[in-house]
Amino acid sequence: MANATPIENLGEGFRGARENAASQGHRPSAIALLANPESSPLPLLVAADILFGPGWIVWEPESVYMEYKDLARKQMPAENRDRLMGALAVTLNPAFFWDSQPFQNFVMIANKEDSLPDALQEPTPPELLWGLVLADLLWEYGNGEDGKPRWDDEICQFCAVVLNRNGIRLAAGPLEFCQPHLDMLFHGCQGPALERVQKAWAELPKEEGALQKHEFKEDPLSVQLHHLAVMYIHAQTEARDAAKQLFELFRPADRP
Repeated sequence: MANATPIENLGEGFRGARENAASQGHRPSAIALLANPESSPLPLLVAADILFGPGWIVWEPESVYMEYKDLARKQMPAENRDRLMGALAVTLNPAFFWDSQPFQNFVMIANKEDSLPDALQEPTPPELLWGLVLADLLWEYGNGEDGKPRWDDEICQFCAVVLNRNGIRLAAGPLEFCQPHLDMLFHGCQGPALERVQKAWAELPKEEGALQKHEFKEDPLSVQLHHLAVMYIHAQTEARDAAKQLFELFRPADRP
């Protein structure tokens, strides 16, 4: 797509990958991706589709790990076990949308951090945004575009607190669902009006490399825009890496 962002390109690539996993994906590449501890949850899910077939989603986790060990002659890294099962859980179970514990767990593994189910884990705003981008794509992977559950107040409040603690006034893009809660936290605070931040952010170009090149001033409005840019640059960087990993799953071994 012309002038598309890396996130938009990843979405298009993911839709194509899920449609062609069985017929065009390469098993050696899938084995290698599942062995790479730097792999992203989204291509890990496609790699599992290629390697095990679509029926693997109803297997017990231990059956998945044992089948991989038989095929690869080695264990799947523990990090990839967590990411793969976390990605699968998002496609199958909408608890992510109302229970903060699985929500936090997935956001952390989406950013290649350890998941600690018994602990409160607060991501950074860039990590939060990327986790939501991935969750949206994974939900569509398992359920299509229709029927997405509403975000529960518990998740809205959690996201708003993360943004507020970092001084971020605008819940942009996938985070817009928590804007009413963020407005309450900022009520009475000084700083640029929400409408000014929205307008300025909408006018900033966000295609490949544009945010990295933009020169931000040292005024309150520009500080807000810089916060948002840092979030989106992180998400774009992760999206670019995930797209490259998807490409590797469909590239024959004899091609550069």
